[in-house]
Amino acid sequence: MKAVKLERVRSFSETFQDTILFIRQNFNVLGKGVLYIAGPFYLLVYVVNILFLYDVTIRRENVALLFMESQTSWAFILALLFQMLASMMAVGTVAYYFAMYREYGGNNFTVGDLAKRVFSRFPALLGTTLLLTLFFGVFMFIFAAIFGGMVTLGAGAAVLVVLLLLVGMLLLAFPLWYYFFAIYISRATEKIGVFEAMGRVRWGMSGNWWTTWLVMFCFGLCLYVVGLSTGTPQAIYAELMKLSAVESMMSEDTSRIILSALNFIATFVGSYIAASAYVMIGIHYFSLKERVEGQGMYEQIEQIGRAKPTEIETTY
Repeated sequence: MKAVKLERVRSFSETFQDTILFIRQNFNVLGKGVLYIAGPFYLLVYVVNILFLYDVTIRRENVALLFMESQTSWAFILALLFQMLASMMAVGTVAYYFAMYREYGGNNFTVGDLAKRVFSRFPALLGTTLLLTLFFGVFMFIFAAIFGGMVTLGAGAAVLVVLLLLVGMLLLAFPLWYYFFAIYISRATEKIGVFEAMGRVRWGMSGNWWTTWLVMFCFGLCLYVVGLSTGTPQAIYAELMKLSAVESMMSEDTSRIILSALNFIATFVGSYIAASAYVMIGIHYFSLKERVEGQGMYEQIEQIGRAKPTEIETTY
């Protein structure tokens, strides 16, 4: 089976096909990399989540009241921090896998090589994450200020703001999802700074906004269906535990074990769902890059008339 060529212009269907093919061909190293590199951080998310969810689900206490308690609020904050770190390590694993894929070809390096590359770039990953988080926080603050100002104008203005919010989220959420995570891939594969990466991703999206929206929306919908299949059993169990008849049939330890198992499955599957999304973002990034720059075509033109070398890496 021919290896996936990253730098080529893809249609909508080809983006999906190459994403699935890339995952299949490289799962031996990439899948293990996500498990060994990002997995421990997802495990921390699982541990904190299960402690928090236990109080909410089993003891049936009010979430708002639990959040006000210092111990629970700290658990909630820790869960958010660990989730951010887990996502950062997952996208970092995928991003630097793309970088090594371009350098060495698929399956020509080990999980250890990938882990060494990712952890050596940890400061760059952390800096990118903090900067993007800051930008997102400023954006949300400005949006909240505008929203609050509009609400004070009356009920009609509040309804208008809600409608604008829904339309804005529909139009902006999916391209921004691509934009933020493509920055990691651009930094890793191009070996550039974060601001230059932001510019390159934005440049690639210029004129391709609706293509990006469609790709992200459809792929996100597919991932949502897959995630729903793993999260639904946990949600059903949580609702059942609110019934006193069901609660009386199970001991507290049994309930804890069942909830822990369901949450572990959801967390484990969720880590690979996130990684597959980052792979698709990478495939789409290289497609837009080729559409704008055409570097891959230039390389093919330069090869015309040259003698065929002994070994050719067909993966980039």
